[in-house]
Amino acid sequence: MALGSPGGDGQPQTIVQMLNNVLLFGMTPQRAVEAARWRSYDDGVLQLEDGIVAAVQARLTALGHRLQVVAGRGAELGGAQVILVSPSGARATGADPRREAYGIAW
Repeated sequence: MALGSPGGDGQPQTIVQMLNNVLLFGMTPQRAVEAARWRSYDDGVLQLEDGIVAAVQARLTALGHRLQVVAGRGAELGGAQVILVSPSGARATGADPRREAYGIAW
């Protein structure tokens, strides 16, 4: 699997989330890049896209996180692309709708 994301401090956070989405949660590459994301900032704020369910938000708050919920899917939480090559050689791609991106693999 090849993963890519622009964005300084947010880059490793986006990559880890995509890896988890594919490897742990069994998502397709496209679903993995479209899924709601979070991002942790140096000032202690944990920014979440509004697709993170209320129960998870409540648990994070109970653990002491300062949440900032962002409406929709914007580029502020990163952009990402994925190419997954299966053992058979078939390829599947994911391109992030948060930014201009296309998934092409051959």
